[in-house]
Amino acid sequence: MTMDTLKKNKEDGTVMQGVVRLTQYDQELDTDVIMIEYQGESVVITRKEVEIKPTKRSLVNFVGETVEFQVIDIDEETGVVYGSMKRLKEAMLDGLAKELEEGAVKKAKVTKILNYGAYLLVDGMSVQMLNKDFSEDYTTIRDIMKEGDTIDVVFSRYTPTKNLRVKAKEMYKSDSVMSFDKLEPNQVILGTVRNVKPWGAYVCIAPNLDALCPAPPNMDIQEGDKVKFKITQVRDEEKRVRGKIIKMLNNQ
Repeated sequence: MTMDTLKKNKEDGTVMQGVVRLTQYDQELDTDVIMIEYQGESVVITRKEVEIKPTKRSLVNFVGETVEFQVIDIDEETGVVYGSMKRLKEAMLDGLAKELEEGAVKKAKVTKILNYGAYLLVDGMSVQMLNKDFSEDYTTIRDIMKEGDTIDVVFSRYTPTKNLRVKAKEMYKSDSVMSFDKLEPNQVILGTVRNVKPWGAYVCIAPNLDALCPAPPNMDIQEGDKVKFKITQVRDEEKRVRGKIIKMLNNQ
């Protein structure tokens, strides 16, 4: 392959494919790089041009993989060709976001579950779904789904920082028997931390019912944590409940 061909590929934004042969720290560039072999030529991709989001994870996992990339620069003096996987992924993510925003329904696969939601894979792209975009009553994704499960999703939000968020096409609704009229002071009830503030936390103790409590001094609580919650006040007129977290439960 001639330099002229590579220049044309750069100008045209041609999508190319090659095998990652090695990864190393490049002292001159002061960054980790991967080297791709493409039709007898070497293409260097720096760490910042690998993923859409900055990452510090090892690039070793890419060795041996066949990846897609575009040429973004050619140093004619040294003959070094620089490529980017990131820019191609950004274009693909933009395309997916546009499809969803225009009303497409996509099948998503759960790849990682977190306290506040989950990462999903849609058309090969990683997207996010928050717990509040999964259910009508603050049931968490972790309560219902596991890694490998699939769900139909629609558009929720696409941020300037390339965070594509989706929501369930059909929001989950719990069949819990708990309701406000069954709650009394001194009851201990299972709850899910829904929101944490410097001055306190909201704990979901029944469908569409959050109880307010002070931030427990000796517990590091996070959104999605399961807790034992002791009710101290039930205000019938305001339909509000107050209480305190007495114990965190194992969320695994």
